[in-house]
Amino acid sequence: MGRAFRTVIPVILLATGVCGGAERVEIVLDNSAAMWQNLGTGKPRLVAVRQALDELVQTAQRYRETPEIGLRTAGGRAQGWSDTECGKTDLLIPIGPIDSEALRTNTADLHPGGKRPLVRAVISAAADLGDSSRSRRLVIITAGGDQCFEDIGKAITELTSGEDAIEVRIVGLGLDSETANAATLITPTRNALNATALLESVDWAVFSGTEDDRKERVLELHLSRGGEPIEDGEFEVRHQVQDEPHSASIAGGKALLRLPPGGYRATFSSLEVEQLELANIWHGPTEEILELDLPEIPPVTLSVDPETPPAGGSAYVQYWGAPDGTNWVELALADAPFGDYLVRSAAIAGTGEVELELPGSEATMEARFVHQLSHGVVLLLGRTHFASRLGTASIEAPERTENKTALHLTWEGPSLPGDHITIGRSDGDPNDTANCVPAIHVGPLTLDSPAAPGNYLIRYVTAFGKTLARTSLEVFEILATIDAPQETSPGALLEVSWWGPDGPQDFLSIASTESANEAYLAWAPTHEGNPAKLRAPGTPGDFELRYVRSRDGEILARKPLTVAAEAVKISVPKRVEVGTRFEVEWTGTPGAGDFLAIAVEGSNARKFIDWSYTTAGSPLTLAAGFKKGRFEVRYISGSDLAVLARTSIEVR
Repeated sequence: MGRAFRTVIPVILLATGVCGGAERVEIVLDNSAAMWQNLGTGKPRLVAVRQALDELVQTAQRYRETPEIGLRTAGGRAQGWSDTECGKTDLLIPIGPIDSEALRTNTADLHPGGKRPLVRAVISAAADLGDSSRSRRLVIITAGGDQCFEDIGKAITELTSGEDAIEVRIVGLGLDSETANAATLITPTRNALNATALLESVDWAVFSGTEDDRKERVLELHLSRGGEPIEDGEFEVRHQVQDEPHSASIAGGKALLRLPPGGYRATFSSLEVEQLELANIWHGPTEEILELDLPEIPPVTLSVDPETPPAGGSAYVQYWGAPDGTNWVELALADAPFGDYLVRSAAIAGTGEVELELPGSEATMEARFVHQLSHGVVLLLGRTHFASRLGTASIEAPERTENKTALHLTWEGPSLPGDHITIGRSDGDPNDTANCVPAIHVGPLTLDSPAAPGNYLIRYVTAFGKTLARTSLEVFEILATIDAPQETSPGALLEVSWWGPDGPQDFLSIASTESANEAYLAWAPTHEGNPAKLRAPGTPGDFELRYVRSRDGEILARKPLTVAAEAVKISVPKRVEVGTRFEVEWTGTPGAGDFLAIAVEGSNARKFIDWSYTTAGSPLTLAAGFKKGRFEVRYISGSDLAVLARTSIEVR
């Protein structure tokens, strides 16, 4: 392998904070799930912020006086359920002299996820800045406002007021107009809509308007392989943020480029050397010589398992043939230029496997094997494409449930870290939940139903806020109860136990199921006592018992009631004398026009000797007639003359 890059630059001594009195700056960086989204139509916010901070800190550390800087995050990918709470904020770099390598390492390892606890992070950052003996500034880089139901405007106003005030500046990452306008009213704010504007905005916020020399200067390239100059070839460089192309032809191992200061990626090709891609080439505001002795490194082979990993989950990337030295496997969008990676993991062996956590949205991705040559400059040695898929989920739960009771449901889903099941108002903010539990073990789950009645949605939500499944739930409140038999006979007197508000003129009733709230067939006011007594309807059918609140006619409780017809039975003497009257006892539920009759056994139902309506009661009497023989007493329906019951009798 040949020599790596060597950069020859003038040595400049910087006035840092080690002698005291330097300005103290802490950056609060949004690390919520929104950082996976694109900045404008360009690169993901996460990549744009990482590159902007990297460029400004690199150039500032080398060429201008800098403040002491710290870095704190607001939110972040869950490593366990407790990490998803709104208190998640991490101090990644304590305030101190600028350290470009620490900043690059920490921003490289960021993995956004969950909500944005901006107020908690700002309060913690204010404590990090310490007392007011030195100038203090808080820089907030965010894609939106606080998502944890706290007032960020109030928090910033308190920090920027009084004798112990802290200067606050906000850099918005494509904020919506309402949020951007609100932020501008509170404190100085710039809303970056693309990566170029972000670079300028972060410079304004972090370095407090310090003049940065952006004039183009000559970068002289010396290209060799194995110590021998490369005689010809093409070298193209692009600024990592602004992406302007600059190219030069190689002649006699040298090329000249005029570039503004900043970080660059490059592509080199010639007849002698296969095309190479490089990144993290730094050029300052002075003329420099960059010597590159291009290495002879074979490509590295990569594969991804599973072939289509779940969005929001992990891809396991195997690699073979890694060179000695510092190596990484990076994850990037498939069409992103080299250097625009999302997450990375160190590759510490010649052959091995790394786990890369994926964004929560479906995408065509690329795993890249990267080798560090020197001073952070990296070379692309291998790449492979794959696609991530969004997982599926399902929820089965009752359509209705009583408030403040146990709710039993079953679910299926990817069950990735940070996934959760929530219950929230169907017409409310999805982040405002009445219940929220981690989606850990697929299968049965018991939750407490909400206390407030209303319409809700049960959702399966990923750590990145995507809803994979939902089902509706109506939560009702029981304001009264009724306890009574479910079935009774016509005209029976019922005892009905009840519980309810017992308001003035509240009452219990028996009514047809389709009748108006205040209509009834029988009723009893609640003030008459408990249990109440109500007379069942005289005709069979399906009814309901009700507790009715009189002030608005609302039915607070219902209970089905069936009035069942009693089967008819007849009882007569075995024998009677001719020409005499005898008693007939009968039981059952009579219908309109029903009657009892005596007839010759086997004769037509319409032919009888004597008869009497059931309205005569029981017992009633019939005449035996003047002929001896076998007869029968019949119970006959008044509606259709059907014989509902019969029994034999002997006349002698």
